[in-house]
Amino acid sequence: MALVCLEAPKNAAHLFFECDFAKKLWVIFSWCCISPREVHNRLDLTLLICPPDNVTWFNLVRLCPDQKVLDPVGIFNGTKSFFFIDVYTYFAWVANPAEIKLDYALLEPGKTRYTDPVTKLVYTNLLEQMLDALFFAMRRVGYPNTRIFIAETGWPNGCDVDQIGGNIYNAATYNRNVVKWLTRKPARGTPLKPTVVFPSFIFALYNENQKTGPGTERHFGLLYPNGTSIYEIDLSGKTEEYKKALPAPTNNEPYKGPIWCMAARGVNVTALAGALSYACGQGNGTCDPIQSGGKCFRPNVLRWHASYAFSSYWAQFKKAGGSCYFNGLAVQTTENPMVGRIAALALGRLHVYIICLENEHFGGLGPVRVPITHNRKSTVPDNNHVMHKLNTVNGAVGGEVGLHFAL
Repeated sequence: MALVCLEAPKNAAHLFFECDFAKKLWVIFSWCCISPREVHNRLDLTLLICPPDNVTWFNLVRLCPDQKVLDPVGIFNGTKSFFFIDVYTYFAWVANPAEIKLDYALLEPGKTRYTDPVTKLVYTNLLEQMLDALFFAMRRVGYPNTRIFIAETGWPNGCDVDQIGGNIYNAATYNRNVVKWLTRKPARGTPLKPTVVFPSFIFALYNENQKTGPGTERHFGLLYPNGTSIYEIDLSGKTEEYKKALPAPTNNEPYKGPIWCMAARGVNVTALAGALSYACGQGNGTCDPIQSGGKCFRPNVLRWHASYAFSSYWAQFKKAGGSCYFNGLAVQTTENPMVGRIAALALGRLHVYIICLENEHFGGLGPVRVPITHNRKSTVPDNNHVMHKLNTVNGAVGGEVGLHFAL
């Protein structure tokens, strides 16, 4: 069956018509399948730190301003079909790590309990709480018995430096626990719906290494792109202990140091130039300093111009969904990209350098001239002196900076 993602109001009218039309076709020809039309939806995760019985349908989906948003649910309810829903405890936890305990999001048994203050229902994991929030919302609009299919659930095994919790340990823990939860004997549901059994899909089979967006989007798989296992998992839920120890998680809390968005090494030059043009074409003076005659134009090297543009773009548009990826041409790094390269770039040059504060993410104070001295018997500046100068400037502006050389 077609998998339709209801993401915007402009799609709604077509979807409702297709659902109803498809339903009639199924009746006429007496075909049999899971549903006349499967609709993918995703819970509004930011609402789910409140008690499940407080969640309303319109706050949950936030798709359309009128009653037509209920049409597909009514169709599924009338045909005893499934309402498909993506349930990611990872994103709920990331949105509120201070309010939601990690072990609760990972479905770790017996560690955290939550009691709904109104219904007195007791929850032992976030997945049950999220599903009951959906049930309460659907009951409020007249569809208390619509069948639910978990179309996607999972946990990322990796993420970007500026993201948290995406690691092999957490991914294996969640997916092993959710499989056990789904395959319990006897089968059980949620505190509100204890007899309901949930058909489910684990997302995903492979890491999607060419997918765009944040790093988590490329790390939800059970297998690497070459088909090898990322970690052991038994989808029958019968395995109690696994042979291989999992690597300890190192990113369950936000990284507190500076992060650079740099052009990746060894990439296609033509593609890199195209990505540079894209980043510079987004407005807001993103690349003004690296234009000819600009304060950061030199060194006139494609990779450094691209790194400047990527960092500037990322700093400006990160909150609006911009990422440091550019189809694999950019990478995040916590290492100052200039340290260790100063000597090589300074050979035979003057002993005055310009510290170029690249963008608002790095301070945005403009160029700062810093004298760098070195042993005149050598063509290489003293790295200890360079590091001292960098640390002095970094301390003054409260952040890391990049170097631009006066050549």
